[in-house]
Amino acid sequence: MLYKKNIIFNQQIKETYTHLKELELNTICVEGNCPNIGECFSKGKMTFLILGDTCTRNCLYCNVNKSKRGKELNFGEIENIKKIISLHRLNSVVITSVTRDDLIDGGSHYYALLCKELKEFNNKVSIEILTPDFGYDEKSINTIITSHADILSHNIELTQSLYKKYRPVGNYTKSLDILKQYAQSGKKSKSAFIIGFGETDDDIKQTIYDIASTNIHYLSIGQYLAPSKNHLKPLKYYSHEYFQTLSEWVKENFNFEKIDVSFYSRSSYLDA
Repeated sequence: MLYKKNIIFNQQIKETYTHLKELELNTICVEGNCPNIGECFSKGKMTFLILGDTCTRNCLYCNVNKSKRGKELNFGEIENIKKIISLHRLNSVVITSVTRDDLIDGGSHYYALLCKELKEFNNKVSIEILTPDFGYDEKSINTIITSHADILSHNIELTQSLYKKYRPVGNYTKSLDILKQYAQSGKKSKSAFIIGFGETDDDIKQTIYDIASTNIHYLSIGQYLAPSKNHLKPLKYYSHEYFQTLSEWVKENFNFEKIDVSFYSRSSYLDA
């Protein structure tokens, strides 16, 4: 993969891989072939991938397995996530999932159960959940809002002009509505998107304006990198200078509590 960071294996990385394999836990770091995996794993950071490793959507830029039906839910992974929290002495966890359009609630109740059990296990652990859209079902979204999560995140993923081509089942406007609800929940809220698909500078800035209008707290923007040679190649690689200029523009024009705008930025990069 072009621009992939070199991984220098240290003891922490080896232990992380070993524990994830032994406990049969998925991470988006591995399944998504994230360019930051070495850096995050070396610091004991990881983003758990729940609801199986198979997604029912077919976004062209994503490395995760795809099928019309996902795998049977494995409730044992909740106990295994608790184990890895103890093994790595984690004080925060980030949890995301594949999209499960084949489940009635999209997996929202599983998210809520996991958050509840993790808080009962250790109420000092901060929990961030990066959720799919749940088919924009209000009951499912409310289940997430009322869960024990501390940070609610939903990624816009792309600029609006690209949805029809690259994210056809998603709905840009409805995803903004999810962000508005997350922002009004009384909890911290977060979103992210990637660039490099042929969007214009105006597209990028309009997306930032749209996200800012939801009043979420945290924003991340990064460069799309093809997760494998078989995936869609970036139509443009933005320079590090471009990201620096964009970051300064965001700081000057908006009031996000925290932004992470750089070439390798991802929504949960080093817990972002």
